[in-house]
Amino acid sequence: MKTDENKITIENVTKTYGKFKALNNINLEIKEGMFGLLGHNGAGKTTLMKLITALTEPTKGRIIINGFDTKKNKMEIKNIIGFLPQEFSVYPDLTAYEFLDYIAKLNNIRDKNKRSKLIESILNKVNLLHVRDKKIGGFSGGMKRRIGIAQAVIKDPKVLIVDEPTAGLDPEERIRFRTMLVELSQNKIVILSTHIVEDISASCEQIALLDRGTLSYTGTPINFVNKVEGKVWEICTESRKELIDIKNKYSIISMKQTQQGIRVRVLGENLKENSRIKKAVPNLEDGYIYFMENKKEVRKLFRNLFTVAGEEFNRIRKSFLFWVGVILVVFMPLIVNNPIQAGCLCTANSVAYYVFRTTCDLSVIPIVLFINYIFFYDDKTEMNSVIFTQPIESKSYVLGKFLAVFLMYLFLVFLKYVFSFLFLFILKQHRIHQFLF
Repeated sequence: MKTDENKITIENVTKTYGKFKALNNINLEIKEGMFGLLGHNGAGKTTLMKLITALTEPTKGRIIINGFDTKKNKMEIKNIIGFLPQEFSVYPDLTAYEFLDYIAKLNNIRDKNKRSKLIESILNKVNLLHVRDKKIGGFSGGMKRRIGIAQAVIKDPKVLIVDEPTAGLDPEERIRFRTMLVELSQNKIVILSTHIVEDISASCEQIALLDRGTLSYTGTPINFVNKVEGKVWEICTESRKELIDIKNKYSIISMKQTQQGIRVRVLGENLKENSRIKKAVPNLEDGYIYFMENKKEVRKLFRNLFTVAGEEFNRIRKSFLFWVGVILVVFMPLIVNNPIQAGCLCTANSVAYYVFRTTCDLSVIPIVLFINYIFFYDDKTEMNSVIFTQPIESKSYVLGKFLAVFLMYLFLVFLKYVFSFLFLFILKQHRIHQFLF
């Protein structure tokens, strides 16, 4: 149902293409003003834009724009949304005026005089009135982007969406384009989707960060920047050797050549200020780099953890301890407990049953043996000296080893229950238990 409030509500939206999950459980609310959607190429920004514009439908969840559902009310959505896609192509043989006249007719603006005044007004807003009668095929990249904005706002939409609008534009054109978007954002929702941090920081009141289809941050740019307070430094160096050391030790945000040498902006903690090292005032780009670097570190931690776990699992599997574990965890309880449960040796509530069960519940022994094998073997052979000279965090290595032990134990328990079920089934099927004792 239509509402007067200009608002976009995205609820639990997931979008998949085959097995690939482009967006994962996105929840977001966007209100009037400039809204920045930030993320690297491939983060899912364009997919989200297409969902909001009803060009495609979410696999799960829903999107409500001013009370209209993008799945159920596509025509109503088209009437209130203007869209400039990332790849914007126009008819090169049409003039700027002819192209906008065509778009105006598609939006049911039938009155010729009204249409003419509207087109001239919009061309003036996007600073293209002086080329109204020139063919679009001869326009520069920035001019084509501006004609793209003109076609998006000709219907006076409640929501304006621009996807990577400044990509490929020169610095002057980018500034002009951002200024134009801010002017157009009065009484509208303007969504600026980009991977260029400067575009967001210069114009947006609210931002969201997409990373691999997941919404990682929503809020104001100021709060985003505050997360990196005290972690941005500038180091001045004249030595190329020292510059290499800085690259190896810190995450570099930018470098700038000055009369005093190279000024390197880095992310770091607990640096000591001196004549060469100064604490810097963070900006949105610093926050973005800091966030993405942390994400990389977390992904690297888990990648290394599972690599170590897989290798250690295989190492245990190939050792004689694996067969010790099979005997203690799988076959001992199998040989004793199943006949007990089948009623061969004693009743389930008898003292003998608990004695047998306690004696045969030896699961903890292989766990201790596995841990001893994968840790103390490294100490004894000085493998630690080799491992810890590799680019891997010690916590990834240690946690990976424990994960390998846990996975091996689960594997043995799985084998135990499979064989236990089969053994008990055979006993009961052939009534062997009647002849054992």
